[in-house]
Amino acid sequence: MAVSLDAIDISQAKFTVPTGPSTKIYDIIRPMDISDYTAGSVEGTGVFDVVMRSLLAHLKGEYDKGRITGAEYAKTFIELTQAAMTTSLAFITQSQQTYWVAQAAQVQVINGLVGLETSRTQYAVGQYNFETTLPQQTAIAVIQTNAANYNLTVTLPLQTAISVFARNTADYTLTYTMPAQVQMLTAQKNLLLEQTEFQRAHTQDTRIDGITAVAGAIGKQKALYTQQITSYQRDSEVKSAKLFVDAWIVQKTIDEGIATPAGFDITSMGKVLSKLKTVNGFVDPITGL
Repeated sequence: MAVSLDAIDISQAKFTVPTGPSTKIYDIIRPMDISDYTAGSVEGTGVFDVVMRSLLAHLKGEYDKGRITGAEYAKTFIELTQAAMTTSLAFITQSQQTYWVAQAAQVQVINGLVGLETSRTQYAVGQYNFETTLPQQTAIAVIQTNAANYNLTVTLPLQTAISVFARNTADYTLTYTMPAQVQMLTAQKNLLLEQTEFQRAHTQDTRIDGITAVAGAIGKQKALYTQQITSYQRDSEVKSAKLFVDAWIVQKTIDEGIATPAGFDITSMGKVLSKLKTVNGFVDPITGL
């Protein structure tokens, strides 16, 4: 339900305290002056002057009609003068009081009207809050409650499941994936080392540690090369010796009396045969012969 709320305009006439030339609400309140009471002359404008003129006019009218004699005139004049003095003073005092009481009553009436409009506004605001603001707040509270319930029943379990999955994934990675990766990296490292050893074996006789001899196919190949070199050396040595032996045999054939070289005696021949057996692996492993 829409609430129609009129704007309060306190500048309206019904809310306006009378001000201006014809009002005295803002006039400076001054003490009563003697001039308000009397101007000190028969023709004065003071309250007493005006009252006395009125009473004397009535008294003179009664005297002219013969209703008051000379002796009574003087007595009546004195009594009227006293009454005029008292009445004038009371009139001035009461008129001041009456004026301000009326002004105060007027201000109270205006304040009452303002209070009435304020109460009406407060009621309209309360009605608006009850019919509009409160339902909106209730709807917001319902939405917030539903959101909280959704978070509790859907989002939070989903986040928990994601956390559990992430933890399981981390555990799996730590237990299986990382060791496998470490093994693979270790294998790659070992392969790289062996490749390095393979390249080194082409130029060195030991592995990277400088102690271990090169083995495997490269080692055997290097041993073969070494054996071939030795064989070439032995063959060269035999061929060289054969040259001298053949020369001696020819000389011996021509002249049997030629002396036998020292290298052909029994001792030297034994040393040669023993060396050949040792080098060629002909030594008996048991007897050593």
